[in-house]
Amino acid sequence: MANEIIISSITGQAVTVQMYVGSAVYGSSFSATEIGSTGEYLASVPPNTPYGLYLVVASGANGKINSGSLYWDGAKEINPFFYDELYRLQGLKLGQPMTVTPSSRTVGSISLAITGNGVSESVVTRQ
Repeated sequence: MANEIIISSITGQAVTVQMYVGSAVYGSSFSATEIGSTGEYLASVPPNTPYGLYLVVASGANGKINSGSLYWDGAKEINPFFYDELYRLQGLKLGQPMTVTPSSRTVGSISLAITGNGVSESVVTRQ
């Protein structure tokens, strides 16, 4: 993927981006490119960036422009909504236990039906 990082600012800046894991700097800073003279800047996550949650900070000549979180699967951005759903489906979210029966898996508003013979094949379908 490319251009996953989008920054809105004023036009004509030299924008750099730095990623962090917690409070530790991750990798080197890199440039964002302005789309025409719109004040909208695009940057790509560096190749080989591993799975994780990153803090992304964009800066210009006068200091920090903006920051945000990036959930990254190693190849593309993960939608935070889906990230939360996966977390809940693994039974990892405190206060939201997952219930598993031979024919279903349920947590909160997420309900999955389990069909098949349960020996050589199981099919899981979201309801």
